[in-house]
Amino acid sequence: MIFWSVQRSLSVVVVSLAAASLMVSCDENPQTPPADTTAPAAVTDLRVTGSLVNTVGLTWTAPGNDCCAGAASQYDLRYLTSGAITESNWNLATQVAGEPTPKSAGNAESFTVAGLQASSTYWFALRTADAAGNWSGTSNSATETTRSGNELAGRSIVAWGANNFGQCNVPSPNSDFVAVVAGHNHSLGLKSDGTIIAWGGNGDGQCNVPPPNSGFIAIAAAGGSSLGVKADGSVVAWGYNGDGQCNVPCLNSDFVAVAAGRAHSVGLKSDGTIVAWGDNRYGECDVPSPNSAFVAVAAGLYYSIGLKIDGSVVAWGWNYYQQCAVPPPNSDFTSVAAGSAQSLGLKSDGTIVAWGDNLSGQCNVPSPNSGFVSVAGGGAYSLGLMYDGTIRAWGSPYEGELRVPSPNTGFVAIAAGESHGLGIKLE
Repeated sequence: MIFWSVQRSLSVVVVSLAAASLMVSCDENPQTPPADTTAPAAVTDLRVTGSLVNTVGLTWTAPGNDCCAGAASQYDLRYLTSGAITESNWNLATQVAGEPTPKSAGNAESFTVAGLQASSTYWFALRTADAAGNWSGTSNSATETTRSGNELAGRSIVAWGANNFGQCNVPSPNSDFVAVVAGHNHSLGLKSDGTIIAWGGNGDGQCNVPPPNSGFIAIAAAGGSSLGVKADGSVVAWGYNGDGQCNVPCLNSDFVAVAAGRAHSVGLKSDGTIVAWGDNRYGECDVPSPNSAFVAVAAGLYYSIGLKIDGSVVAWGWNYYQQCAVPPPNSDFTSVAAGSAQSLGLKSDGTIVAWGDNLSGQCNVPSPNSGFVSVAGGGAYSLGLMYDGTIRAWGSPYEGELRVPSPNTGFVAIAAGESHGLGIKLE
């Protein structure tokens, strides 16, 4: 026992001396951290979200700091008017001002390029730098042609189907509309000057747009409530509020889009997150994790849908008809829509995928399933807008909602209510 104790003590002394020696060695020869030579990854999903006369909206996924992690330091976003931007002509492109501060890797970025010329085609691309000054390669080049301003004149709304509450009686003057949505028995139209026109059933005040009726950029409508997004990013909600669907949560800012279900509301923030409020009996307000990288939202009766920047769809809430079970492959979607209990997604190749309640054939997309540019879901029917400006409708025509008025040409936007359809038409 005595011998073991001595040996153990000696061992401790030896270890202590070794540690001290190591500390001295480290102090005498400090290690210089290796230089950061890893650049952020090049963005590959830069795309256009829309355009006006002098502006173009863009979105992409933040690439991170070192390849695909952390947060980068800055963006350099540029445009050309002579063709796609590449590595070889990058220095010829014009840099825009005010690019956003990069978010962490994987988050959705959005930015609006202002000060552009009307009726002009632009190609956009960007590079990303980290704090050490390492620059990524050039992103893919996205292109868009700004509007002339003249095309807004004559943009009238055509309505058909059930009209028992006057939801198809578009008020005069029927012109200059840039967006349209349909609730259960009322309709909303957004004018080019940022005002909202509402008509139809008004038993809960869903057509009484709160003052000041100005500065709106997006709209949504549900059973007995209405929503509007202001240019400052705030949401205004009015109409039936029995489930709190008009009580916009704090902070009421940074919203870019809204959607409305029967008794709940969904808002998309500029940072790619979704906020939902109102009735949550089926979990329709419980956004699945990770709540990030969303670029579009839709809402059905008691469920919600979100489109991710990578083209995948996430759905949550009431799933009795499997309307939240996105069919594989869950990829390449560019927009989403929801009816009462059917879900629809538009693919990048112009085809429509529909799932959920199909008791009335509202998920049976007519053949040929191609050439679509927009989709909308109603009560027991669905609508698709074709690239040639015609509308196709399928499902059950309870109130004539499948009978698109003739001539069925020149449409640029569609919306579907419980039993009435709406379209914006170029005259």
